[in-house]
Amino acid sequence: MDLLNRLKACVPDERDIPVLLAAAVGGQQRLLKSGVIEYLTGGPKYSIFARVRYKNGQIDRFQPGTVLLSPKAQDKFIAQVSNDAAQTHGSFVSRRALFSEVPLRGCFQWRERFRISPCPKTARIGSGLDWFAFASSQLTRKNFSHLGPPFPFVMEVRTFRSPNRFLEESRALRDLDTHQYLLTLLLHGRFRYAQHDFERRWTYVMRRKRIEYHLLHQGFDSGLDGRAEGFARRRMCSAPIYKGPDYYNHLWGGDDQLHMPDTIVSDLMLYDALPRDLLRRFNRACYWYSLGVQFNKESALSTIAFANAVECLLPRPSKSQCSSCGKPSGPGPTKLFTQHLKKYGVLPPSLAWRRDSIYGVRSALVHGSHAKRTDEDLFGSVDPSVDSLLTEIVTQRSLLGWLRDTRRPT
Repeated sequence: MDLLNRLKACVPDERDIPVLLAAAVGGQQRLLKSGVIEYLTGGPKYSIFARVRYKNGQIDRFQPGTVLLSPKAQDKFIAQVSNDAAQTHGSFVSRRALFSEVPLRGCFQWRERFRISPCPKTARIGSGLDWFAFASSQLTRKNFSHLGPPFPFVMEVRTFRSPNRFLEESRALRDLDTHQYLLTLLLHGRFRYAQHDFERRWTYVMRRKRIEYHLLHQGFDSGLDGRAEGFARRRMCSAPIYKGPDYYNHLWGGDDQLHMPDTIVSDLMLYDALPRDLLRRFNRACYWYSLGVQFNKESALSTIAFANAVECLLPRPSKSQCSSCGKPSGPGPTKLFTQHLKKYGVLPPSLAWRRDSIYGVRSALVHGSHAKRTDEDLFGSVDPSVDSLLTEIVTQRSLLGWLRDTRRPT
């Protein structure tokens, strides 16, 4: 077994390898014109530790440098990687504040993996600075708009520890991101996160009953941020389970709280059972879907993101060629996309024709032949066949349908 396969065999996730490589050499790297990255040992007289080429985020080629040429050096490196990457060093829980269009009033926990729960009372949520809330309160004498939407809640995720602090931090961020993207797909409410934490934005606030403009940072502290040995001890009821016939066909905008679908446990079990390659593709699809949700107010961006989410799960095109013309004999990307939506993005027959237009809209946006903001009138749409909400619904159904199909084409 060569060194690359030995590396892959001793890590639970191949994304651990670049972090462990960088840590082994002190973080010194050099990019060559060929696209290969050289990892260099520290000191004034550095040596080449390894040459690595990546393709789509994964290691495509691994060539040991002078430091790793001997079997003894390779065995020592593999032993260090195996120890750092082992999931035997205990675990910890990290937290992140997220936001939903519907308030979460109860908690949901999946095994010892993750938990979502309402924002605790320790969060210092203020009021009285929003001009529109002030005007509304003058009419109704009652106003709670300072609480949302968007409504904050807390996501807690368990992560395996590592003696390598860089790997441990990378795992924590990766696990938080992965579960955020997954929950955005599985639950209603359009989960979002705070954007551009380090950029200030002009904001108007009410002071002394007049509007003032202030340059402020975005941010939110739930009072539970940081790490802990386990989930925070809190007295909470469980989030209610939706009792209707189809959670994903329910118009949730008028709900007073966020419900859990009755399929969430079975969907999470299917997710856990995905083979490594399919899990990587599905996680990528969830990322693109959550990106579309995050930027749903800009239809050009959200449409591309939703279409990319579907494309992540398309079966690979056939490599066989026609004997007479030399072209691929199997269906191309357009047909594969359309077939996928017809199979998984189930809609009433009256809307099916609109679903079939999504790929054409996506292509026009990606290739620069159309942009809604510049090519269409503000108060009218030239092509009303596809809107961002329909694309979002079809994409969500397509991803869930693919997940639940144990005989899915790959």
